[in-house]
Amino acid sequence: MAEYRRFVAYVYVYRNGRKEENCGFVKVEVKKEKCTMEIHLQSDEIILGTECKVYGFFRENGKMKGVNLGKLSAETGMVKGVLETLSEKPGGCDVALERIGGMVFITETGEFFGTEWDDLPIVPDRFEEFQPEEEKEQNACPEQEEKVVMAEVKEEDISIGEAYVPFEDGEFVQCRKIKLGDIMCLSGKNCPLRQNRFLLYGYYNFGHLFLGIKENGQKVLGVPGIYDQQECFMAGMFGFPFFKKSRMIKEPEGKGGYWYRLINAPDANERNRLKQN
Repeated sequence: MAEYRRFVAYVYVYRNGRKEENCGFVKVEVKKEKCTMEIHLQSDEIILGTECKVYGFFRENGKMKGVNLGKLSAETGMVKGVLETLSEKPGGCDVALERIGGMVFITETGEFFGTEWDDLPIVPDRFEEFQPEEEKEQNACPEQEEKVVMAEVKEEDISIGEAYVPFEDGEFVQCRKIKLGDIMCLSGKNCPLRQNRFLLYGYYNFGHLFLGIKENGQKVLGVPGIYDQQECFMAGMFGFPFFKKSRMIKEPEGKGGYWYRLINAPDANERNRLKQN
């Protein structure tokens, strides 16, 4: 890329995988070792106080790999701000700036906006967050995570919330419908989940969460929602990589169910303390 470059790219909203109306623009300026991006988005779908993740993407093996460039806080109906990154290592990754072919903006509630300057179409279903090789090695895959967490699970029943039967295949031997405050009864390392944006979004839409024990003794925490590519991306990004359909979540085309993650056992001492107060 030249030592100095400046251009404006127009941003469009994508709904159900399709490019629709223009909703803003981004000004990109590359000057020596610094790349500055001035972002302006406007849409009725943007909610005050939510966060918008900003990615620069490159194309590889049919995928759009998103390099995380930062995030901006939304105002009512708009996102605006300035982000900076190093020209030689955008987002701290060893990806040449010349490979970046556009930008993607994703809000916490799943709205997808994008712009490209490589003259190739944006396909939201092909977008995924880029992970350097060293990070992939550090992050256990779901199968590995299941084996690790199993060693931390205690043999005890779940006694918070109310009995619940969201599934009929017997994979879960105990199921409870719980409220947001019941997360306080889980072991301390799980308490930060109360601030998880994906969990809060599902909770406020459906009014409950799911706590269960699988046949192998693992405990899981589930968030009600739907299954589609965009929701799958958001769920994975916020730490809920597994999905299971449920007849209890009524959604079109039978796509309702629970996004869930593995957790530690409930903290019995904390549960008893809360009951006494």
